[in-house]
Amino acid sequence: MSEQWKKLLETAREIAKAAKESDEQTAESVNSLCTNFQEVQNLIHKYLLALSKLSKQEEDYDREESETSDFVKAVIVDSRRALRFTMCLLSIEPTRGKVQDKACSTFELHKSISSLISHRKCDAKCRLMAAQILCNLGTSNASTARRILDDIKPSPTESEVKNILLEKLSVHESEIDHANMKENPSWAQMVQSSGGSGSRNILGAVVAALHNAIASVENGHDDLDYAINITKELSSDKMLMCNMIRYILPSEVVQQGKEGEKVKEASDFSDEATEWISRLVEKLCTLGMLPNIYRSLGSNAQVQNDKDDLELKTSIGIAPEQLVLLHCAGSAIAEYTRTLHTVNHCDVHPLGGACDFQVMKSTFRFLATEYGNLRRKLKATDDHDTERYGGENACIENAATMIIDILSNSMSVDEKVDGKSFVQIRLHVGQTTDMIPSLLLDLGVLVDKLGIENRGINARELKIEESDQHLVTTIVQLIGNICYRCPENQDLVRKTNVPIPNASNGNVEEYTQLPSKESGASNNGVRNGLHVLLSCTSFAYGCFTLREWAIVAIRNVLEGNEENQKQVEELEAQQALETPELQKLGMKVNLDKRGQVSVTPNDR
Repeated sequence: MSEQWKKLLETAREIAKAAKESDEQTAESVNSLCTNFQEVQNLIHKYLLALSKLSKQEEDYDREESETSDFVKAVIVDSRRALRFTMCLLSIEPTRGKVQDKACSTFELHKSISSLISHRKCDAKCRLMAAQILCNLGTSNASTARRILDDIKPSPTESEVKNILLEKLSVHESEIDHANMKENPSWAQMVQSSGGSGSRNILGAVVAALHNAIASVENGHDDLDYAINITKELSSDKMLMCNMIRYILPSEVVQQGKEGEKVKEASDFSDEATEWISRLVEKLCTLGMLPNIYRSLGSNAQVQNDKDDLELKTSIGIAPEQLVLLHCAGSAIAEYTRTLHTVNHCDVHPLGGACDFQVMKSTFRFLATEYGNLRRKLKATDDHDTERYGGENACIENAATMIIDILSNSMSVDEKVDGKSFVQIRLHVGQTTDMIPSLLLDLGVLVDKLGIENRGINARELKIEESDQHLVTTIVQLIGNICYRCPENQDLVRKTNVPIPNASNGNVEEYTQLPSKESGASNNGVRNGLHVLLSCTSFAYGCFTLREWAIVAIRNVLEGNEENQKQVEELEAQQALETPELQKLGMKVNLDKRGQVSVTPNDR
């Protein structure tokens, strides 16, 4: 048999070399060779059967011991040549589409190929070539891609999982349900098998196969609805999504983090698997699947398939996998906005841009609602002193910050999506969620904290922690972006009251501009969003970018809004600030009724 596959491989290579010279002759030759796909399939089943028998006969079976068998060695050699033969036929460009159709429609080669990839004890070279073939079968061919996505399910059924576990445990033969032992490989099994064995190159090829199949049906004529439906099924599958995200980083990097060693930069540990998983996540997000993936990765995931009601079933917890998802989405948004601002043209928006406008609105509303959920969970911990495992609060805080980053960067553009202006998304998020009041309340807490911590300090010596700088700047940036040319959101900033905490003992008056009594506004320990936003400019020395973004935000909140402009104009100084420097010089600051300031010697 080995000689036969050797000759077939040589013939295929000769045809590939001469393919450009005679396309008609090439087509006939390739079509004749495609009949051997049945033999390829038979050989794969023979290999898998041999591995299965050896597993049952040898309790301490491993790959090295299996390769000592002359029979298994011969099967491996034949399998490698058969797979190379298949890859060679798929590489002949003029006939590639027909070869793909023959392999999938006539011989269903993708099924046996998937079974080979799923078997962790199979020869690594065979599994890698099988994964590459699966990738090639669904690339740039909507019909074969659709066939692959239909036949290979996201994850095994409960009965299949049970049988897989029983086989691994080597239980008694009678306990295994052979009626459900048909080869039904799934994407989750292939990801688990390659990722669990540390075969990063095989994992990358498997994920590339899934990505390219989705891209092919998405780009096919009249296949967008199918692409959305199939990706909804994939992104809602907890087993598939969790396995894929968990293997986004090489195991040595994860172990490095556990041991507390210095983790390298992303560019140092990124490999083919990391890149393809990131691409697949981004592809799913462009099709509006971020909410589904996010919930699938949560410990209490609930999937809602109604696109108009995505935000109503958000998870209340947070898992590390969800942080990874938000990081991927954030990176895609950052690259999107960077490209848009530099070349004024780029691909579809990463958050549902490949779908209709309603899907995008639902995705943004989902993120805004999830931010509110995370805030409430943190507040519940503070109010009730709820105990959590170490780092859970940090995970929640990180997730909330990432969501703010994503929304802020997304709303920094003003392009049209599906013929509609992005301002409609700003309006939708601002008026249907509690995002703006939540941001203003959080900003008030941060401003109070920074003001009290730096009370009595020279302005040039003002210090703000890096984490606080990032958070307060991002919140201000998002408030400014969400109010851009949106009067309803601008009004909401003015109408949102932000209480002054009792713990401040009135010290916040030293850095927060409160409304004057003449303006008729409240001055009983409550300020509104405008006052908090204005106060951010006083921290310029501690965070220069905060002052710049605060100015932009104030401009966006006041633009075209007479009520907001009027209230800012009516603001006036309420008290004089006695600084340590003036006290040392024996000077006193006086403030008259008209708000005029004068400096006189301190008689005390």
